[in-house]
Amino acid sequence: MFRILVVDDQARIREGMRTILLKRQETMEIETAANGLEALSVLQRKKIHLVITDIRMPDMDGIALMESAARYYPDIPFVVVSGYDDFSYAQKAIEYGARAYLLKPLERTALLQAVDRIYGEYCVGRTKQEPELKDGIFTQMLSYLKGTGANPALVQKLKRDHSFLEQDYRVALFGFPERELDMQEEGIRLRLSILLERETDGVPHLLVKGERELVLLCGVWVKPEAWMGEIRRFFPGSAAVSGVYSGIGQLQTAYVQAREIGIHHFLFPGKDCLMPEDLLGLKSDFTIPYHEVERIGDLMGSCEDADIADYISRIFDRSVLCRYRIGYTLALCDTLYRSLRAIEAPLREAGMEAGLDMRKTNSPMEYFSMREYLLSLQEKMLRLHHLVYEYKKAYRENAELEKAIAYIRNNYHKQLTLAMVSNDVSLNYAYFSNVFRKYTGKTFMEYLRDIRMEEGKRLLSKTDQRIAQIAEKVGYDSYKSFSRAFKESVGITPAEYRRKKQIMKQEN
Repeated sequence: MFRILVVDDQARIREGMRTILLKRQETMEIETAANGLEALSVLQRKKIHLVITDIRMPDMDGIALMESAARYYPDIPFVVVSGYDDFSYAQKAIEYGARAYLLKPLERTALLQAVDRIYGEYCVGRTKQEPELKDGIFTQMLSYLKGTGANPALVQKLKRDHSFLEQDYRVALFGFPERELDMQEEGIRLRLSILLERETDGVPHLLVKGERELVLLCGVWVKPEAWMGEIRRFFPGSAAVSGVYSGIGQLQTAYVQAREIGIHHFLFPGKDCLMPEDLLGLKSDFTIPYHEVERIGDLMGSCEDADIADYISRIFDRSVLCRYRIGYTLALCDTLYRSLRAIEAPLREAGMEAGLDMRKTNSPMEYFSMREYLLSLQEKMLRLHHLVYEYKKAYRENAELEKAIAYIRNNYHKQLTLAMVSNDVSLNYAYFSNVFRKYTGKTFMEYLRDIRMEEGKRLLSKTDQRIAQIAEKVGYDSYKSFSRAFKESVGITPAEYRRKKQIMKQEN
């Protein structure tokens, strides 16, 4: 299918051209982008056969887009549509391979004539084209480098077009975090691609663009480490360079070594470009300090915020991390993650995990640097720490309130007051009054009255004691006050309640 990319910062114009083109040829597929950066992203993801672009656009204009595309996708034809008839624009566009330069307001006929001409060339070219590589060269190259299978056609193409790989070469890797790239990082990747192409201009090389990495294959005389000063201004990651290899048959080994070196950039935050010699002396055997890691369970909810930060600094002591290969750091992250998940479990059962997300705590490779990972880790751990504090506080309050209820049940016959009970459980008078009501659904006096009424009804129905005696036993100082409280609670007087119970007993 013939796929066209329409690039214009005005949505109305983009959709208008899409409609015109689809009416002309329904078998065409139309992609759109609002500026040059978005267009380069589309070119990377999809096979595009024609680009129709405006000149003046934010972030990256049409001329800059054509300049970049000429490096990476030199076979893609461009049609330029612009509101500017300045000769300098047309001259630049033609310099970068524009097949047509159309002025706005756009004439439908002129647009279709330009597209028809290029579409006709595409159709003729397809009939003459010999089958070679089914997918894009970058996709095939990355698959080959990762060792996913043999690819004789690709090997022959490399031997024919990149003969320098039959001699000594190195592999340089510029990696991005193992997460979905946002637009800012996509822009960084594009700038990095342009810079690498500029630095290697005129020198045999091959730049392979993957979804999360740029792979530079170059002769040993090319020094990627020498460019990192300029790259560092906008690229937050680091480069990794393999040792010297020779022959296409060693490409996969060189790539694997570059990746192995690259993941160690967490241990060298101040180093822009890692070389094989940087890993010499790092230990592979290690023992995780499980006891120290699991001590977080004692700290959570019981310490100051600063103590959490100190804990992270001790666990991830850089002087210790740098003694070992990256496996130690990854195992340490995973061990801490498991401890945090165990702490989180009772919170989930209590429904208190809202806003808590411990994912990626065991995945530092999803971050650009160890510093970025540790900042994220500290934020998550502080959130967990505050939730655990609230959980423990609620648990303590429940225990204190149960103690208060037991005190009331054991002393209801005395002249109890709210102050006496709150003092017994060492809680502030007003605070205790509030939490007691929330916990029981009753005020202190209502709860005390109900306890006394419960015992009063038992004595009235089970004993022959005088009502005045019962009143005294359940905490009232007179028959009258007990009788009044009883009627308000039960609906009848103590004497009436006793007679009712006696009649029921006789009938049974």
